[in-house]
Amino acid sequence: MKNFRLIEDLKIKVSAYQKSYENRSKGREDKVCQLIAELLFEAEIYPYQLCSETVGKILAGDILWPGEEGQVCHRNLAPQKVSTLDELESAYLARFINHELRFVSVPADSEDYPEGNRKLIKTVRCLQDMIWGRNGFVSQHLRIQKDKAEHLLYQHGVCGTVCDFLIPSKDYFSFRLGRSDCGPVGGKLWSIILHKTKGNEAAVSDWLRLIGWAFQDGYWGDFQFKNEAEKTIFLDLGVETILNEPDLVRSWEDEFYMQTLEGCRNNDILRWKNYKEMLSPELPETFLEDDFTGLFLYASRLEQNLSFPEMRSKISALLNVIIENEELHIGKNSFQRTQKLIDGSYKRPGLFQMLTLPYRVSNLTYYFMYRREYVVIGMFHIIVNGKGPQSYYGEKDYSLYWQRLIWSQCLDIFSNHIAGDKSDAQLCLNLISKLAEDSYSPPRDGFYQGLHYSATIILSG
Repeated sequence: MKNFRLIEDLKIKVSAYQKSYENRSKGREDKVCQLIAELLFEAEIYPYQLCSETVGKILAGDILWPGEEGQVCHRNLAPQKVSTLDELESAYLARFINHELRFVSVPADSEDYPEGNRKLIKTVRCLQDMIWGRNGFVSQHLRIQKDKAEHLLYQHGVCGTVCDFLIPSKDYFSFRLGRSDCGPVGGKLWSIILHKTKGNEAAVSDWLRLIGWAFQDGYWGDFQFKNEAEKTIFLDLGVETILNEPDLVRSWEDEFYMQTLEGCRNNDILRWKNYKEMLSPELPETFLEDDFTGLFLYASRLEQNLSFPEMRSKISALLNVIIENEELHIGKNSFQRTQKLIDGSYKRPGLFQMLTLPYRVSNLTYYFMYRREYVVIGMFHIIVNGKGPQSYYGEKDYSLYWQRLIWSQCLDIFSNHIAGDKSDAQLCLNLISKLAEDSYSPPRDGFYQGLHYSATIILSG
């Protein structure tokens, strides 16, 4: 009870100086949002959704990507000149998330690279040209056929030429939607998909694909579900969608290789024939499934050498929807859906990082603070994000006073978790060693510079 009240108070303090990303623009009428949702449900990804089967056929020459005027683009590569899908995946240059192709950035082709790597680079860059509409290819985009759209518009008594959310073309419409549309449209789209699919296992995946293409900036906001029953089904199926995502089930070694390449924009590492051997991650021999914090300490050290993967933005956004719809209660009945994801994250390093990376304070932070086994992770979420008032006038650094106030309250919560047994020593050691590590590691730009600064302030008293 004591910690529960301290955490509720801490939440109020920390949120006082957090940036608010709530969209304040005026929303559309309910009937218009319903129309948009119906249009999205009938939309398709043109010319193809790049699932593994389609990409395999493109690389084999069985599917040719169209050009800007609908004709076959002359820049489609001959099969003998490109790598196979298996070769791309084995080289950690491509992966499939929610049945859509994602790949790392690669440098421009150069004679300095080994022939095998040049073939990989040419293949990736050609696929990138297709997706982004470069070099004569039509770009991949979400659209609805004109006759389907006009039928729906007619049913709603709307003229397509006056819809600011549709962009007309010769035989189709594409979409122009803003952040304020996401919440109401997302909830109504879920109602349609749920009704059409009867809530099968692909329902959330289909919803995720359409919402991800309609709102590509990654900010989705709060979805306005029709009722609690539909919301519950969505959240429960969302957990299963994440746990069943094949891309998340990787070894830590494979994840390290993939993230290293993701983090090296236009890197020169592909100059080397056996570039994977150069990475050499220091991986622990085993991961104990009862030591979530120990795994966090390892992953955070690994993270400082990597860039957090942007490839999983849709899965990460779905995870945030689940977390932000959880509530903290006294006892162990809180965050049941999120706890299921935590339990499944030991063998899913990408999911583990999405849950623990201290990028921002979220609803999950306070659950971590409430649970003894996760409290160290929660404290580091607070350390990075416990910003206070800015000191523009005078000599006093009020932000420094604020950080120490927040940290003092965190320590009170931490001390209340002390159980009076041998496990206390490891709990304290985890906290102190992580603080020392972040304080004495060289500061870097951006996120880790703030972590270094905060840890140094705390250790200085």
